[in-house]
Amino acid sequence: MFDHVDGAALGPLTVLAGEQGRSLGVMRLSRTSVLQGYGPRGFPNVDAIGEGAIAIVFDRDQSAIGLDIRGGEAGAAQVAFLRRDGSEIAGLLVQPLAEESYGFRRSGRKADIAGVLILNTDPQGIAVDNIRFDGLDLLG
Repeated sequence: MFDHVDGAALGPLTVLAGEQGRSLGVMRLSRTSVLQGYGPRGFPNVDAIGEGAIAIVFDRDQSAIGLDIRGGEAGAAQVAFLRRDGSEIAGLLVQPLAEESYGFRRSGRKADIAGVLILNTDPQGIAVDNIRFDGLDLLG
């Protein structure tokens, strides 16, 4: 059971906490700590780990972001890039997911990415690590 989000984002873009037991968690994985969302089954159900939405809002608009996916088992993620007013810049389907680094850069390096929403349908769920942003040279 995976999270889904209905309706459009509203401006000014703000992240809201999920319901009790259905928000975000930090989990120790090998030698790093990863961010994961708890899906509809909720904490403390281990089957909820990695099945929840992950939303990020930046203090300053970005032209590029990067992150590492942990736990990708050939599933899919829907990644929505949002402006500060809540309007969508783009929605991308990323598949098949793997334990890889992923990078996204705006056309023309336009700095208007205020937030990102990540939803997934990966069989084992996902976590994110090493979120990178703030700089035009981020992706080369």
